[in-house]
Amino acid sequence: MVDYVGVAALKWPALRAAFAAFKANPGLGRWQDFEAYRREQGTLLSRFACFEVMRHKFNTPWWEWPDDWRQPDDAACAKLHRARDTAAEVEFVEFVQWTADRQLGACQALAHKLGMRVGLYLDVAVGVQSDGFDAWNEQVAISRHLGVGAPPDPLNTAGQDWGLAGFNAAGLEQRAFEPFRQMLRASMHHAGAIRLDHAFGLKRLYLVPRGFGPANGAYVLMPFEALLAATAQESMASRCVVIGEDLGTVPPGFREQMNGWGIWSYLVMMFETDDQGVFRNADYYLPDALVTFNTHDLSTYAGWRSFSDLKTKRALGIDPGETDEGRWHALGQLDDVLRRHDIHHNDFYSVASFMARTASRMMAVSMEDLLGIVEQPNIPGTVYEHPNWKRRLPVSIEHLASAIDIDALKRATRERSHA
Repeated sequence: MVDYVGVAALKWPALRAAFAAFKANPGLGRWQDFEAYRREQGTLLSRFACFEVMRHKFNTPWWEWPDDWRQPDDAACAKLHRARDTAAEVEFVEFVQWTADRQLGACQALAHKLGMRVGLYLDVAVGVQSDGFDAWNEQVAISRHLGVGAPPDPLNTAGQDWGLAGFNAAGLEQRAFEPFRQMLRASMHHAGAIRLDHAFGLKRLYLVPRGFGPANGAYVLMPFEALLAATAQESMASRCVVIGEDLGTVPPGFREQMNGWGIWSYLVMMFETDDQGVFRNADYYLPDALVTFNTHDLSTYAGWRSFSDLKTKRALGIDPGETDEGRWHALGQLDDVLRRHDIHHNDFYSVASFMARTASRMMAVSMEDLLGIVEQPNIPGTVYEHPNWKRRLPVSIEHLASAIDIDALKRATRERSHA
């Protein structure tokens, strides 16, 4: 398991040592690059650094801070930058942000050098921490009193509250959608593609008032057309593909409208069935879409075939929304669709071969599926009951190539390779 607290305890002294070494001897051009980054980021970086200093100082949610700091104040931030006891701390926060930004940029540059046309594919969450910087810095367009979630459905019969604060329609319109654009711009800066988590949130958000259960929420309409237009404009400006996670019960016309603005669909093979549970043929899949077998919130392929996800959820007291008989039926239907496409095995590479034959222009496979891992990375609706996002991969990076059947993967995806 990844010990995040333990890792952070080791990382912070290392980062401070790196900052001290940088201050003592920044090296050729690095100080100039740091200053250029600070100028590029401007007020936003300055406010973030101030927020971090205050967060560590007060160690409480920002709405409990002294009155002077409950709202962003650029004049107060400027004083922190100059004050003898805080100037170094503010600069340290900015140094860490600069380091992270340049490392991410270096990753994308290397991806392009290796011939990857898209390179980094990054994720845009549906909301932010209510006690974090974004909600403090943007108190008009972000509602900290309302949590974003989902109503009860077959995947989670109790409903979900993700504990995140999201954008609100009136505030976005009042701010001329600039906070939304700023968020997209930052996400796209070093990415060839981004995924908009819970893309339905562009049209309607399921909001749960703080202190209430997820079944007590309500849908709130969003300015859909304006958000689509802003997304399309930022996509063009950054030359970045946008993929909208349009899973679940799709409102009528939603996909068509989203695709009309150039936002791609997110097609999960596990869900691409008709009313009788028959898997759809390869020619059903949209061209402007990413195709994948599952997601990080669903079972791995090995877990799905072994019923592990059903057993785990039942053991946790969660209704999996599917019976064992239903799973046997799904496994049979998967074999049928593979045979219809002249694929006569049902291992994961066979599934990858099917996905490679679809018209969808982008395809994703998870490392867990390539390694045959049974446990899924995340079970929505759980916090402490399951080790979400904590499991390490069973092999190190150095040994990944030998742990995966590279030749089988190449054979399965040869249609893609020659496209």
